[in-house]
This record gives sequence, C-alpha cells and structure tokens, in this order.
Amino acid sequence: MTALTMSPHDVSTTVQYLIPGSKNERYFSKGIEVNIGKYEDKNIVVRDARPIRDQYTLETAGFQLVDHKSNVLLLPFKANCR
Repeated sequence: MTALTMSPHDVSTTVQYLIPGSKNERYFSKGIEVNIGKYEDKNIVVRDARPIRDQYTLETAGFQLVDHKSNVLLLPFKANCR
C-alpha cells in the first residue's frame, strides 16, 4: 500500500468500529441506555476532497461536493477546530 501525503486540511482522528461478529444491540430503560456491542478504535485520516471535487458527481459517485458559505458567525466549539 502506498503512503499518502497529508495535505494541510487533512485531519487524523480515531473512530470506533463495531467488531465483526459483535451485535449492536441497545436497551433503554428509564433514561438509561445500554449498548452491548463491542467496538475497537481505528486510526483514520479524513481527507480534504476539495482539490479533486470534479471527480465526484451525482452520476458517477452518488454525491458531489459543493461550496457553501455558512451564516453561522461563531460556533461554541470553534476553539477546538483547526
């Protein structure tokens, strides 16, 4: 497998995947939630696809990337964002 170079907008993070063979069953009772699924952490890279946005169309990929300017001025968690 070829190593890919990280761009300035790519982000390394950890996600939890359900372990194969484990069941994702949830039980609820009086405001308590119990999940009996077994998960494992996987390190991933979320890549910035904007430089190659033209490769993704509704017809070929089932989605497409579009520009959008938010009207939100300040997010409460913005200090944690890069």
